[in-house]
Amino acid sequence: MPSRRDALRVLAATAALPALPRAQSPEPKFFSKDEFAVLSVLCDLMIPRTSTPGAADAGVPLMIDEDMAEDTADGKILREGIATMGGSKFLRLSAAEQNAALAGVSDTEFFKALKRRTIDAYYHTEAGLVQELGYHGNVALPSFPGCSHPEHQRLD
Repeated sequence: MPSRRDALRVLAATAALPALPRAQSPEPKFFSKDEFAVLSVLCDLMIPRTSTPGAADAGVPLMIDEDMAEDTADGKILREGIATMGGSKFLRLSAAEQNAALAGVSDTEFFKALKRRTIDAYYHTEAGLVQELGYHGNVALPSFPGCSHPEHQRLD
């Protein structure tokens, strides 16, 4: 007969499942191959490779593609935005031209949806959460020094 301890182990393991990385297929499910190639470049323009992996390195385009299969509203916005960017012609632009084209749409719903989806997906990856932000898990701190920015200090 299972003990309460066994039941707690099962519950704890079940609670951890959403935190596990998603199984990612190499082929896009929502976007065409050309749209997906443009999405990958756009994601890397948003979060480029530095000392940590960029958005495409972290698998962000596949995560967005997977989500768009369920969120048709943002999927439509992203698909139309990719077409507005020139579709696969966007890939033939120089890096400076790609940046300029992206900056040119920075006040559109497309840009806002792309930025929101890219950032959200990136900081749900090991690259974003652990490597860039330095998250070490649920660790008890011996003390909490608070924010050190002068503008955030109490004026008492």
